[in-house]
Amino acid sequence: MSTLKFYHVNTDYLDFLSKHQKFIWKNDYEGVIRPYIGIVFEINGFKYYSPLSSFKPNRNGRTFERIDLKIVKIRGREVAFLQINNMIPVHDSLITLVDISTFDQAYQDLLNAELAYIRPKSIEITRDAERVYHLTTTYKSDLANEVLVSRCYDFKLLENLLTQYLNR
Repeated sequence: MSTLKFYHVNTDYLDFLSKHQKFIWKNDYEGVIRPYIGIVFEINGFKYYSPLSSFKPNRNGRTFERIDLKIVKIRGREVAFLQINNMIPVHDSLITLVDISTFDQAYQDLLNAELAYIRPKSIEITRDAERVYHLTTTYKSDLANEVLVSRCYDFKLLENLLTQYLNR
């Protein structure tokens, strides 16, 4: 298992995916270029990128960790979600390692603390990502997985789109 690191994804690739799959996270948010950060691991022979997002409690103030949404905590406080449900297949040519030193000190400290929390859990995170992938691709029509499937991208479609994008 390789050490988990933060990456950015190529904007053109995200734009391409968003034409075929709803709700793809994009680097351009309301006219502001704001690349999102995530980790990369391998599933089914593909590298998959899973984005990290700021923590927001649900409407009733409670939060719970699901197999497809991992809570990242720093000093016992929830600070981010690792969104396995929004993972996308990537190729090395489409991701760039995040240089944490380019950010202001407060954001560097946050990213380093998030990495310190995530890295020891790399086996658990990858196992859960593989489980989400398996349940939503192999047992997609199983009623027990209906809610999970509704929260996840179509991973098989995205794998085909990655291949199409690389062959353009």
